[in-house]
Amino acid sequence: MGKINSIKPHQKRDRLLKLIDLTGLTFLGFEVLLGYKSEGKYIHQIKNNNKEVSNLMIKKIQQSLKISAEIFNDTSIEFDKSEIQSQIEGFRNDNINSSTYFQKEDDVLLVINKLIRNGFFDSEKSGEEILKKFIEFGYLYSSEYLSGKLVNLLKRGVLKANKRRIILKNGKLGNKMVNYYRT
Repeated sequence: MGKINSIKPHQKRDRLLKLIDLTGLTFLGFEVLLGYKSEGKYIHQIKNNNKEVSNLMIKKIQQSLKISAEIFNDTSIEFDKSEIQSQIEGFRNDNINSSTYFQKEDDVLLVINKLIRNGFFDSEKSGEEILKKFIEFGYLYSSEYLSGKLVNLLKRGVLKANKRRIILKNGKLGNKMVNYYRT
């Protein structure tokens, strides 16, 4: 297990949260995977900046997910989702009936993933275009609700976005800057 290099506490937190997201586990599930008995509260405290990711937790992550300290601490390296998923396969199988350990995909993510598979996001799409697709699938969301969900998907790396001036209904460019989403 090599020496744990020094990265800033917020970077450790961000790396931890990214790993948890890639596993598909809830905070409780991730803590159980690591051998903690704190009911998900420890990671919630880390997420809310009330605690820092300890070196002991990083070592437990190394053991459980077979990730070196160098990879965990190198913020320029993306974690390999398929490798992470393969490392937790046994845990997933052993705990298949423990639904509180696993994140549930919400409808927005399910539709976005379907749109990605169908090539919808191969070119940039406005929020309005995405909202129309959701309506086609029978989902009636407000633009504010969907916008918040899309921003969360940006943070998780599911989608990318460029800010551009909004195109008004009359076809002219408006002054407001909005996200245009793509894969």
